[in-house]
Amino acid sequence: MEANFKILRFDPEKDAKPHFQEFNLDTPKGMTLLDALRTLKAEQDGSLTFRWSCASSICGSCAVTVNGQNKLACKTQVAAVLSDPVLVEPLAGFPVIKDLVVDWEPLFATIEAMEPYLINDEEPPEQEWLQDRQVRQTYDDVAQCILCGSCSSSCPVGWTDRRYLGPAALAKAWRFVTDDRDRATGERLDRVNNEFGVWRCRTIFRCKDACPKYIDTTGAIERLRQAIVRYELKGRV
Repeated sequence: MEANFKILRFDPEKDAKPHFQEFNLDTPKGMTLLDALRTLKAEQDGSLTFRWSCASSICGSCAVTVNGQNKLACKTQVAAVLSDPVLVEPLAGFPVIKDLVVDWEPLFATIEAMEPYLINDEEPPEQEWLQDRQVRQTYDDVAQCILCGSCSSSCPVGWTDRRYLGPAALAKAWRFVTDDRDRATGERLDRVNNEFGVWRCRTIFRCKDACPKYIDTTGAIERLRQAIVRYELKGRV
């Protein structure tokens, strides 16, 4: 069937402000949104700009907003979001570089601030750090994060306060706080225990709903809050 796409365009070298451009395209069964964007670029407008790499829901680079919801273009079937028109916009909350391409540096900066790697100064074992399977399962979902930015982009708190760490960074913090091989739990909890960390979250679940990997980001933030309370109570005993 033929689909009408309404895509938000912005070229900082030519445009004073963003504007919508409409395209019509025959979309056969099984066509993904990424397939559609690539076809539009190849056949109708070569200046159309968007990111993509793996086309397998792994790299996260093709995340866009479709009909008001954040989705991976490579994972989204056109038939599943078909409307008149199909509204395609860049992720909200990030500076737009061009068309559907946003600047992820603010996101990466918050994640880098979480020190997303194991911190352990103990003498390493001869082979590797072993971990109980049940411990691994406590952070299994947050470990699936592909850094697409969909969760942080969906958060209204982040739209209004750039100082907020955001769900992606907080979920990353939880991933290492709950890892029993890590020895920086106190430092990590202190880093998110402030007005721009876990206490700024309003628990409205938009981040969880937006995640293409179905990560319970809201739950991770709540578990961080609980860990902070336990940590502070333990220090006072």
